[in-house]
Amino acid sequence: MILRLFLTLASAGIFALCFPDGPLPLSAFVCLAPFALALHGATARTGLLLGSLCGFSFWLIGAWWLANGFYFYVTLPWYAAWFWTVAGCLLAALPYALFGLLCAHFGWMNTTLGRIKAAAAFTVFLSWYPFLFPGNYVHSLYSSPLLIQSLDLGGLPLLLFLVTLVNFFAAGAVMERTEYRRIFKSVLAVSAVLALILGYGVCRLKMLHKDMSNTDKGHSVKVVSIQPNLPLTRAGKTHIFGNSKQHDDHNTALKQSAEAIQRFPDAQAIIWPELPGGIPCDPENETWRAVGDLAQKSGIPFIVNCYEYDPIAGGDYNKAQLIKGSGEFGPSYRKQILLPFGEYLPGERQLPWMRKLFPRTLHYIPGNDTTPLPLGDEVLVIPTLCYEVLFPRLVRDFVLEGGGVIVNLVDDVWFGESDASAIHMALAIYRAVEFRVPLVRATNSGNGVFVQPTGEIVKGSRTPVFKAGMTSFPLFIPEKRSVYAVIGDIFLILLTLVWGVVVILSSFSKRGWLFQGFYNKNSNNML
Repeated sequence: MILRLFLTLASAGIFALCFPDGPLPLSAFVCLAPFALALHGATARTGLLLGSLCGFSFWLIGAWWLANGFYFYVTLPWYAAWFWTVAGCLLAALPYALFGLLCAHFGWMNTTLGRIKAAAAFTVFLSWYPFLFPGNYVHSLYSSPLLIQSLDLGGLPLLLFLVTLVNFFAAGAVMERTEYRRIFKSVLAVSAVLALILGYGVCRLKMLHKDMSNTDKGHSVKVVSIQPNLPLTRAGKTHIFGNSKQHDDHNTALKQSAEAIQRFPDAQAIIWPELPGGIPCDPENETWRAVGDLAQKSGIPFIVNCYEYDPIAGGDYNKAQLIKGSGEFGPSYRKQILLPFGEYLPGERQLPWMRKLFPRTLHYIPGNDTTPLPLGDEVLVIPTLCYEVLFPRLVRDFVLEGGGVIVNLVDDVWFGESDASAIHMALAIYRAVEFRVPLVRATNSGNGVFVQPTGEIVKGSRTPVFKAGMTSFPLFIPEKRSVYAVIGDIFLILLTLVWGVVVILSSFSKRGWLFQGFYNKNSNNML
């Protein structure tokens, strides 16, 4: 048992090395292998324990910074912030626990076919589970565009399935190290999956690079991203990170915008990020009057973040507002996927006492419109506010409406000096590849990027953390969208159906299979 625990923790250690921005991102291809070895020959009860430990360790390593968010954003005391962070990691470990139970009971790690079933189960559980932040270990590969091109076929579930296959086949090679014929099969399987990933990556990148050099295959867009690095104020106290200054405010962004107009007169838009404190969506607001004047004088539209109170609904909308080149307010987008415990309290109507636990949680309400914002006659912007860019189904709705470039307005200052913004950035980049649209990530406090539809970060576009600045780079918009944009999650649905049918048929053939697996230490039945 001690060895199994050690192997599971070894997977957590490798996860720490590969998860954004770990020093060894390619170790994602062996991250789960020790965990798979620990499940080999284990009872279902042991598998449940190991799966829980693996999932909890992964999430605590990758999302410990949620405690900063609870402290700075929700303004909980530190002890409460850490309590809810740990509770969230335990909840997020449930699909790993279920996977460990089933994998150990059925003995999926014993055969090549079983490992394919295990990879399918792992993909299905992680893809359907409603995670607060839908990230996993394969996001480590964002810095290697060659390896993530399959996203345009089946989205994240397809890439997760392929990389997990490599992990489990690699574990199989270790298990069968004394049986040369079987180890050859495992090595061959690893080679085949890697060849598939690399081969498709080479072909797609070559085609896209060719299109990017041919103006007839699409067109370009150039916007300016403003990064003011405004400080964070919590309960009346200002927290300074990096080169931010206590007196920095919205005027800082205005000054940067005026400079941007001089430096980039050919820009098609100036993008502001989310800003601490927010600004009301009122054309008569002093800040927006100043923005309107800049837009009118330069003819360059702005996309800005503001909030709008709805007295009927009794809450605020978080909005991305287009200010036209004429200086007038144009169309806007109301944020649809709100941040739980930050922008709203889940289940507050049914459990009103929760407001006593989270008194500073905001009262935002979701919008429901996915109409892109127009920039001229050719470019339609997909506006996403902060973490909702992590959800491909929302982005796909915009793409199907003609959206051609993702603009993500972000403020990660709430998470302090942590890896949160880098992780947020890595997860967002996958949307560009999935739908073959470029991405502009405009941030208040760093890790802003310009990303081509290939998933490649434009050289020099990634902004430093907690430093003010502005960036502008041309991006290519292909004329055609991806297969995934057209078919959606067909791969995940088919994988779920096939895997579910196999499991159900198997369970019917084993009376009381679950409880037998829990108490029979020699249970290694194969599906």
